[in-house]
Amino acid sequence: MATSLIAAWTDAELIIAVYFSSRGIGYKAVARLLCKRGYRRTRHAIATKIKAIAYSYPTLRLTPRVWNLAEVDRWIDNLSLSHSEVNSLIRFNEEDAIIVDSLQSTRLLLQRLPRVNLYTCTGTYLCQ
Repeated sequence: MATSLIAAWTDAELIIAVYFSSRGIGYKAVARLLCKRGYRRTRHAIATKIKAIAYSYPTLRLTPRVWNLAEVDRWIDNLSLSHSEVNSLIRFNEEDAIIVDSLQSTRLLLQRLPRVNLYTCTGTYLCQ
C-alpha cells in the first residue's frame, strides 16, 4: 500500500484559499498568495480542495459560481485560528495586488467579485 506524501491542509491554508477564492481571485494567484505566506499548494490542489469544501459545505455558495460571503466568513470563524490570526492571513497589501494583477486581468476580477451591499454586510472579515 502506497503512503501519501501530501501534507494535510492546515487551517491557515484553508482560510487563505477559501477567502481569496470567494473574493474572485483565481487559483493560480491564490497559489502565489499562499506561497508568499509560507505555504506551497499547486493550482490543481487548490481547485480540488475548494471543490471538495464547496461540496461538503453547500451553504458556502449561493450558486455554483457565486459565493455566499457571509457564510464563508462564518465558516472561517469556526476554524481554529483567532480573529487576529485570520486577519493577518487575509490582509491584502500592494504586493498581493501586484501578484493578482500579474496573473489575471483586473476586468475579470471585477466581473468575478460578487455584488456586495456594504450597508447590509454582517461578515466579520467582509467589513474590515
